[in-house]
Amino acid sequence: MLFSGDLGAGSEGDEASFLRCPQLPYVKNTRSALRYAVVESTYGARKRAPVSRAERLDALQRRIEETVLRKKGVLLIPAFAIERTQQLLFDLTQLFALRPELRAKVPVFFDAPMASKVNSIYVERIGTLELYNTKSQSPLKVKPLWLSRGLLADLGLDRDNPEHLELVRAMFKVALLGSEPDGALQRAHWLPLAGAWKPIWSRVEHRKQAIARGMLDGPCLVIASGGMCDGGTSTEYLKAILGRASSTILFPGYCSPSTNGGRLLKLETLPAVHRRLLTDTLRFSDGSEFLLSDINADVAAVAGYSGHADQGKLVDWCFETLGERHEVSADIFFLGHGSNEARQALTVALRGRARDWVESGFITSAPTIESPENQDSWYDLEQARWFSGPRAPLAANGDSVFAQVEQLRAENLRLRQLLEAR
Repeated sequence: MLFSGDLGAGSEGDEASFLRCPQLPYVKNTRSALRYAVVESTYGARKRAPVSRAERLDALQRRIEETVLRKKGVLLIPAFAIERTQQLLFDLTQLFALRPELRAKVPVFFDAPMASKVNSIYVERIGTLELYNTKSQSPLKVKPLWLSRGLLADLGLDRDNPEHLELVRAMFKVALLGSEPDGALQRAHWLPLAGAWKPIWSRVEHRKQAIARGMLDGPCLVIASGGMCDGGTSTEYLKAILGRASSTILFPGYCSPSTNGGRLLKLETLPAVHRRLLTDTLRFSDGSEFLLSDINADVAAVAGYSGHADQGKLVDWCFETLGERHEVSADIFFLGHGSNEARQALTVALRGRARDWVESGFITSAPTIESPENQDSWYDLEQARWFSGPRAPLAANGDSVFAQVEQLRAENLRLRQLLEAR
């Protein structure tokens, strides 16, 4: 059984991809098909136009100019700890290198304890190399294991040049750890960015005290943890700036509609006069609430940072074209991590691709697409069928693994009920 995880929005050679594109399952497993694959469907109903890094940087620059420089407000970016935060820190460091005057005008604060630990792992591993060959008889080559080829090309770097790989590691160290530039950057006189590539952010150690002392009284940019604003450090900053018309909450990633972030994103295109009619509230883990009707801050989303593949890339991940070969990645696909609408749309798309491949003679039979009908549905692999409601009680001598699964499932159900009750 293979779990797709979050497949990412990029593809090989895509300059906007921070890391290398997702490994295709057939190539990864070097065999025709797995029995089962569990596939994300977050954007199973969506098709997106590609967004370049230049467009991403331009969007960030416009938000900084509008909120921080013109309105003298706070630009808050709630970000997920893994990949999203690292992308933002790297992009912002590059933007400030391209626009050095921003350094003195835009204080940047970073408050994400978990992301800080992840940053260290990124810096440690980003330069890892691997041996590979394109054909069985071809000579071995060396390439970065994690780094996107497109990102290196966008920076004007060559992945086959050891000095360039050392340089990009130094750039990550500055961007993600806030370290001062080392020798690799100082020696790279040929790269215009190198001389201006400097740390741009300050770490917030005691946020409540910092906010109380006036940290948010002046214009600034804050990157905080808790991408959906239900938890994490972003909630403290939210409560401080939601009522300010000068401030902006900028979302770089997906937010479930039932989360605080999802509720906020519904305000993105809603005129202020209509906000006054809303009766819903944001609810925080400390028990405090904030009425949507009292929110004066702007709410916006920035494209190009998604950790999820759209419908087309999801279908391509399940149905791989390898030169003239056509391979289905699994016999049975389970669709998860998506709304009912997203799963239904992806089911239609997958069945459509399967039908086309059968008619074209690429495959002899279509794979099975399985999707839960409701949140209480579960699938018994042994009986190959869906059930609803709790499983039958286990025997006294039941398998301990199944007992643990049942306990986790019950806890997950209770958590969903608590969230829905909010």
